[in-house]
Amino acid sequence: MLSVPTYWRGFGRDTHPNTHLHDVIKNVDIIYPWTIGRYNNEETYNNYKSKQKGDIEWCKQNKVDYAATIFPGFSWHNLNPQSPFN
Repeated sequence: MLSVPTYWRGFGRDTHPNTHLHDVIKNVDIIYPWTIGRYNNEETYNNYKSKQKGDIEWCKQNKVDYAATIFPGFSWHNLNPQSPFN
């Protein structure tokens, strides 16, 4: 399993534009893109959803499994029990 930046396929935003990254990815069994903080439900998820579909299709074509990051959210209450749930 190899963790990769969110925009690994198109070398955007958080990914250094080195095409050898794809060569490395093609030699692993599973990739795990780091997507924490890259989208939210209200504004940006629909754009990210179409990007993710393209990533999964690339993986299928190159026989690499795709493991999506599941992020349940965040609450300051986890760090400070006196703060309210949010």
